[in-house]
Amino acid sequence: MVYSWNILSFWLGSDSVTFWPFAKGTNAYFLFPALLITALVILNVLATVRNRFFGNRQHLALRSGSLPPFFYTVLLAHLLLVLLSLTFLLFVLFRSSSSVLPALFVAVFVHCFFWSFSVGRFWSNRHFHEQPTSLVVSYALFSFITTLPLFFWSQIFPNGPRGVTFLLYLFELIFTNFVLIAVVTKSTLKKDGQSSWANFVAKLLQIWPYVWPRKSIRLQLYVLICLFLLAIGRVINVLIPLYSKWIVDALSGPNPYFCYKLILVATTLKFLQGSGGQGGLLNTARTFIWLPIQQYTTIEIEVDMLNHLHNLSLRWHLSRKTGEMFVGPSRDGQRHQLNQHIVELVLPAILDILLAAAFFFSNFNAYFGFLVLVTMIIYLAFTVLVSEWRIPHRREMNECDKKAGAIGVDSLINYETIKHFNAETLETQRYREAYLIYQRAEYKANASLSLLNLCQNSIIGLGLIGGSLLAAFLITRPRSSLTAGDYVLFTTYLLQLYAPLNFFGTIYRVVQRSFIDMENMLSLFSEDIEIKDVLGAKELERPIDRSSAICPSPSIPERLWHCQRMFNDFRVGPSGSGKTTVVRLLFRLYDVTDGQILFNGVDIRQLKLSSVRDRIGIVPQDTVLFNDTIRYNIRYGRQAATDEDVGEAAKAAAIHQFIVSQPDGYDCLVGERGLKLSGGEKQRVAIARVVLKGPEYILLDEATSALDSKTERSIQHNLFELCNRRSCVIVAHRLSTIVHADKILVLSEGTVAESGSHSQLLELDGLYAEMWRLQNGNSEAKGIEPNGDG
Repeated sequence: MVYSWNILSFWLGSDSVTFWPFAKGTNAYFLFPALLITALVILNVLATVRNRFFGNRQHLALRSGSLPPFFYTVLLAHLLLVLLSLTFLLFVLFRSSSSVLPALFVAVFVHCFFWSFSVGRFWSNRHFHEQPTSLVVSYALFSFITTLPLFFWSQIFPNGPRGVTFLLYLFELIFTNFVLIAVVTKSTLKKDGQSSWANFVAKLLQIWPYVWPRKSIRLQLYVLICLFLLAIGRVINVLIPLYSKWIVDALSGPNPYFCYKLILVATTLKFLQGSGGQGGLLNTARTFIWLPIQQYTTIEIEVDMLNHLHNLSLRWHLSRKTGEMFVGPSRDGQRHQLNQHIVELVLPAILDILLAAAFFFSNFNAYFGFLVLVTMIIYLAFTVLVSEWRIPHRREMNECDKKAGAIGVDSLINYETIKHFNAETLETQRYREAYLIYQRAEYKANASLSLLNLCQNSIIGLGLIGGSLLAAFLITRPRSSLTAGDYVLFTTYLLQLYAPLNFFGTIYRVVQRSFIDMENMLSLFSEDIEIKDVLGAKELERPIDRSSAICPSPSIPERLWHCQRMFNDFRVGPSGSGKTTVVRLLFRLYDVTDGQILFNGVDIRQLKLSSVRDRIGIVPQDTVLFNDTIRYNIRYGRQAATDEDVGEAAKAAAIHQFIVSQPDGYDCLVGERGLKLSGGEKQRVAIARVVLKGPEYILLDEATSALDSKTERSIQHNLFELCNRRSCVIVAHRLSTIVHADKILVLSEGTVAESGSHSQLLELDGLYAEMWRLQNGNSEAKGIEPNGDG
């Protein structure tokens, strides 16, 4: 209530009213309103002082910390306005006539007091960072409305330096509007990571490397050409209304035939401009030149996103759904068109608005410029505030869309499982319910958009009506210097101006929507790469002759084990004992949080990832293949391999005969994730891939678990030949396959329970011996699981 009172009292208490009792020839009836307004000003001061000294600040939320940049911006603007008022006061003291000196002195004194008091109030509230919307809007209206009477006073005052007065108050009006914009901007600042002006600049800076083609001088030249064409288009936008005025004046003038030349020029300019700035020659040329720049942005974003996802850790990938990961970045093509929106829509709209304001102020009287400026500021402020209000609805719609998409993708990935349990109806119902939730959120977002469009058109319509009536009134006045052509000029330019202004509202919504749609992508870019090369990482140059590891993960307490070169090291144990975790640690899919993994005495974290992984080959327990040919999947082990090398690797994995029996042979497609192949066939392709790679160190994580006994025996010899020339860590599925191992480690509950050769472990008559007897069907032990995944 106090700040609402502020608006009324300061508005009515401005010098536009209080100077009248002192002006020459002023009606005496204005004396009482002036005294009343003075009393209101005093009451306003007392109410604010009471607020300050008696702690009545419930409308503000106290926040500690440093002052925000917003405060310093507004404070500087206020101080500058005070200096302007003081300068004007000194000017009128030396230049004005004595008859109007009292009026000018009182007016400037009241005005200077207003700004000084505003500075004091802002300083007293400097520690109050968070301000509710009602206070922000009140202050914005307060700052804006108090300037209106001052501006009109400078226009209607009969005496005094009109030119200087006009310029001073024009500057004051501009600075007041800057304060208004700062207040509106500050009201949208949030600290919760939402899409608002608070992180708008941060997001723009994050994607700026993709907006500006920094890698291509040719594309940078294209950008400059587009900007040049954009500038030409702005000049044409000013010329077309002028030619319309000249044509109308020529038709009603003494030489009507002169209009034909004007019509030809105006038509040519209209051809260059197009309709509403679209479809013209300049716009078409700019769009054509911009296409390579747009393609650059698209490929840079997509490639960098995929590369970043590949560099994230296995832990991150296991915690994410595939649908959620890709639905966000693939949602809307407009995320790649942000640079196009900026160059083709944002910059033209801003330039058109600035040029229009300058044009109306210079070619018409100040009333027209002021009307256009007020309409634009109200329109932009309303668009920003309502668009910020719509953000939660848009974000809710995106989240629901992402969840519905994840459910659909997940059901398709698990197609076979759904068939096993006859759950098609269940999955369809789940997707339907998720999509209904999305549609409810979509309704809110689209309904709020329709409301915004209605209000925007209302603001534009009111500005157009006011400007048209003002133009008609001034033209029809006796001895008016304005002609009918000026009315055409004004309405043509006003309609032409409101077109980009309307686009500006659309642009703001599109940019905000693009940022919201890009939030998932930007959040992926912000994910920290856990497994990466340290500064100064070394190459693993010489052959691996010894490996030592301390594995202190939550499932593997600190134990030291060694693996000699040319040494077969087997790991067995119950499910959950940590066998697969050890394999993933050696391949550095995870990083140890304590202890070390050493290659040739060097911590694996000090080695380049590429050099370590190039020397290690792995056959995982669950083999997933690319949706491509068998040849491509085998050649993935060594991409420079010839077809003969691929065939030899397939023979070593005992899958060559199966491949050549297929209609397309090695060009046979394996399907999504290799689902066209059986588990044993996929595992043999994985073995062939490792054989083709020929690594120095091999990790076999139950590499033959999906093979039948006959096939396992047929490739076992080849595997042992491969391992006899290399260091191997093998997680066994069948204990009978590791009886010839040099060393066997038995893991139990995350610890190395036993170690030794097959015969040594049997002599110990411990966990391994019990698992051996259980697997061979002659054990009386209970509760032991002989195999499984680790």
